[in-house]
Amino acid sequence: MTTATLNVEHFSSVIPTDANRFSSGIDELDWLYGHNPINKRFGIPRKVMTLLAGSAGIGKTRFTMTLVKSVLRSGLRVLYFTCEMPKGTFKHQYCKNVEQTAEFYISEERDLNAQVQIIDHVNPDLVIVDSVNRIKQYNSSQRSIDLIEQTYRREIERSDSHVIFIGHLNAQGGVKGGTYLPHMVDIVFAVRKWMANFIEVACDDKNRYGQTGKSTKWAHEDHGVECRSDRRFDDKAWKKGKRRVITRARRKLLGLR
Repeated sequence: MTTATLNVEHFSSVIPTDANRFSSGIDELDWLYGHNPINKRFGIPRKVMTLLAGSAGIGKTRFTMTLVKSVLRSGLRVLYFTCEMPKGTFKHQYCKNVEQTAEFYISEERDLNAQVQIIDHVNPDLVIVDSVNRIKQYNSSQRSIDLIEQTYRREIERSDSHVIFIGHLNAQGGVKGGTYLPHMVDIVFAVRKWMANFIEVACDDKNRYGQTGKSTKWAHEDHGVECRSDRRFDDKAWKKGKRRVITRARRKLLGLR
């Protein structure tokens, strides 16, 4: 009789590891995502899913496109599923400052299985689904949300991507889709109105790869949104992580390991 291999080991033999992160190109957003416990690197973790939720018209897509443009300037590849408007309209409204040579791909596909095939084809670093509520298989039930989670989990393990699902808030201020949708992801960011022409992007109570209770402030401008907060400078981990980055750069410059 054969015995199946069991996926278990004593904790003393488990090697601590850091998440593989890439920078958003926006320091305050890297800080919001959090840092690794070992190398103290801040940024967007790969093979991870984020829910960005806010009420209709508050500026979720404008904020997301500010992130997208910054990531593209780093030479990374982005795939955007624009499930709520035709891609031509999306390009006209949100992509005016995107370089024509940027590794930026847009799809109107709403079918879950077809989205996976497109991710396989494009092999992006960052995937945006705008919005998760418009995926054909989505119906607010736990079964449909579990299907979306399992499908995307398998795919990001293969593609090494980070996925941002844009979601909506209901009239009570909760995530549309009940409690199931936030449980699907690793990180939840809430987008709220702060004052006239300003929004707050906050990580209130869920971040498996960083700290909760953080918030950032952003101003609506003609070209998009701009960060207007610098909370990261009060964070000891940010200061320590930046010192490590500077030290590594200096050692490399001197030809040291």
